[in-house]
Amino acid sequence: MENALMCMWDANVIGVTNALISKLGLEKDFYSRNICIPDSEGDLRDLDYKGKYLRMPVDYYESAYGDSIMFDPVNNKNIMKFLFDIFIDEWDDNSYYLSNYFKVFGPANDPRSQLHVMMSDGTQFTTRKYYNSSLQYMEIIDFMLFGEARFSYEAIDYPPEIETKKRKRR
Repeated sequence: MENALMCMWDANVIGVTNALISKLGLEKDFYSRNICIPDSEGDLRDLDYKGKYLRMPVDYYESAYGDSIMFDPVNNKNIMKFLFDIFIDEWDDNSYYLSNYFKVFGPANDPRSQLHVMMSDGTQFTTRKYYNSSLQYMEIIDFMLFGEARFSYEAIDYPPEIETKKRKRR
């Protein structure tokens, strides 16, 4: 994808998003501008997320119909979870499969968490600690595809913004 399509993201987010699109085999339909996944015959099938289509930022802003959601898996954990579920459904390795996964939380004063997966062959993997849940799913996809987490997503993992409490005036 061209950088112009992702004008509001920094270079690291653009790189991670492009890598995720490649790993999942997603494509952008030239005519509808929706993010699609090829079916078994090679035809593009629109990804329908809650009755709306996923589109890159420039396509999302140009749409006047309100029928789309911005494709932002890094900053939207619900979209990333949706893509992870599609990845698991499309997973075609017959030798093993994902049998279970769950969140691992640290001490109460640490807002970061991890994702732990158990594969059918007994292999287990725990992600690095991240503030952003989307990055945990991306690391699990790396693990399932390559057998290891080849990339650390810590460069785009930012702590949540802390809202300052406003004093009430009398």
